Amino acid sequence: MWKREMEWLVCVSDHIVEFIPSWQNFPDGSKLEVMTCRPRSDIFINLAALRKLDNMLLDIVDSFTNTEFWYVDQGIVAPEADGSSSFRQTLQRQEEKWWLPVPRVPAGGLSDDSRKQLNHTRECTSQILKAAMAINSITLSEMEVPDSYLDTLPNKQTSCFFLFVWFKKALQDLFLF
Repeated sequence: MWKREMEWLVCVSDHIVEFIPSWQNFPDGSKLEVMTCRPRSDIFINLAALRKLDNMLLDIVDSFTNTEFWYVDQGIVAPEADGSSSFRQTLQRQEEKWWLPVPRVPAGGLSDDSRKQLNHTRECTSQILKAAMAINSITLSEMEVPDSYLDTLPNKQTSCFFLFVWFKKALQDLFLF
């Protein structure tokens, strides 16, 4: 299901293209200059990296076999009825995110090896997130806003937009250096 949803999100990029001049050869030996389309270079480069990060996440998800913990739906099993304990307090159905399952562990807790493995997995996932955010940030900072779009904005929105761009650059400078 994850792969299908990612393909739906990424398929839009197949239609974001740039036109480049090329030559078309005809059987009679004549040539004609035509415009052909290819994926925009910034998107093409970044999509490959994002797909690689996605595959790394899928490998992490696939590695969760024979774990010492499991998930139960909230409200189906009474707390502590199955001899296990939870990582967090049981939420009431009226609270937010009541549909999320609750992680459960054996009564004695996780073994040291499982804890080390989970911490390592968390650190790897965090690095993947940082890499994806960096790619997105760089891509957004390199994108140009067309003047035709800026001309359509009222003066108040234009000044807010430029303030947003300045603030975004300031934050990037702060966190990247």
